[in-house]
Amino acid sequence: MSNKPSIECAYAHYGKKGLVTMTILVLLFSTLCFAPVTVSACPKHDSKTIQIGVIAPWGILGTSEEEWGYDYFDFDTDLFKQLVEPEINNYLANLKTHPGIQIEFLVKSAGEGSPEEHLTALQEFHEMGIDLIIGGYYSGQAAASLAYIKAHNMLLISPSSTDPTLALKDNLFRLVPDDIGLGKPIAATLNERGITKLVVIYSDNNWAAGVINTLDAEYDGDMTSRVPYPEEIDWNYDDPDYTPYLASADAMLSGGPDEGVLLLSYQAQVVLQQAAGYPNVYEVEWFGADATALNSYIRDDAGVEATHVGLYSSIAGIDSGTLGTDRYQAMATQFSALFADTFGFYPACEVDAAWILALSIVRTQNGNHPVNANTVANVLPNVASKYHGYSGLCKLNKYGDRISGTYDIWGYMSGYYLFGRYDTASDTLTWIG
Repeated sequence: MSNKPSIECAYAHYGKKGLVTMTILVLLFSTLCFAPVTVSACPKHDSKTIQIGVIAPWGILGTSEEEWGYDYFDFDTDLFKQLVEPEINNYLANLKTHPGIQIEFLVKSAGEGSPEEHLTALQEFHEMGIDLIIGGYYSGQAAASLAYIKAHNMLLISPSSTDPTLALKDNLFRLVPDDIGLGKPIAATLNERGITKLVVIYSDNNWAAGVINTLDAEYDGDMTSRVPYPEEIDWNYDDPDYTPYLASADAMLSGGPDEGVLLLSYQAQVVLQQAAGYPNVYEVEWFGADATALNSYIRDDAGVEATHVGLYSSIAGIDSGTLGTDRYQAMATQFSALFADTFGFYPACEVDAAWILALSIVRTQNGNHPVNANTVANVLPNVASKYHGYSGLCKLNKYGDRISGTYDIWGYMSGYYLFGRYDTASDTLTWIG
């Protein structure tokens, strides 16, 4: 993701947190799917606790709950402390070659989500002696922290940053494929729906530019009609006005069955609401990317409009083999009970980021030596390549970013509906709906 408020709609994939008061007992599975991660034999010694920092993309003390529907600080605190930490520590305690360590997750917040606030939280962790961090949830946060990470020999693993310009050889690892992979599933969806002319309405930023550039290389139809709008409009939560841009798009269309709109926006629900007044725009099918797939704001505020235009959106997904495992289903049940929502690709990547860090730490531990972030970074790609987690196989490319695999195409029919799946390896779209 590139920016707030979506974690590709700054993570609107989660929806609102349910009011759950029960404590979730985490199961220890006898057949954990780490296959085939090999942990080096370590001598037994007194137990020690290794701390990993988590930087929630925004929200603390309830301020974001009023503004965006939930507080991400609370969400990450519950996710890591109630689900992830107990599961990992149960696994470590039962290793035959027990390294004598336990993992503790400490959660800080990036406040209102600015890159500067994320960097401040990162600096605070470093001053505490914590150099292994899960954060950089959207790409602006990750980019602002790269220089500090390098200068202070830290490691940052992101579960959701997708900006292609961050594909660098450094200590930033990303458990999602970057936006270059989105071109093929979006193009395949447009072809499946018979769209030969596409008007693009988009926030003028690196994320949208990356999606457009990759699609332009794959799509055979006409997508020369483009309507950018200033990104600042997306940050106006009180009264964002997209009508001038919708009017421009409306003039480019005739409402024909072979025409479509691609929307790349962080406030897609508002764009959809305002689009109803523009007949040509409103009568064609709409398409989107990760910011409009499984977006709870669209579901809650613009469901009628989304149903009218279809809104077929492509997003990285979990392969069917992983979805069918007992391990995934058990975590999905616990996640749903705690958050009243679906355990999808992005939350699964958060959990897998924690597991990969923990397993990499184990690989480097021998005796009571302190944890070194550079040493962990050296082994992490190999650990990830053999780790089949909740989000699937986590193999990384030479830049430390996840290799593209499965993409889901979610449409909207009085709720999100899985219309198709695109497989990168075979370059095939399987249409379901």
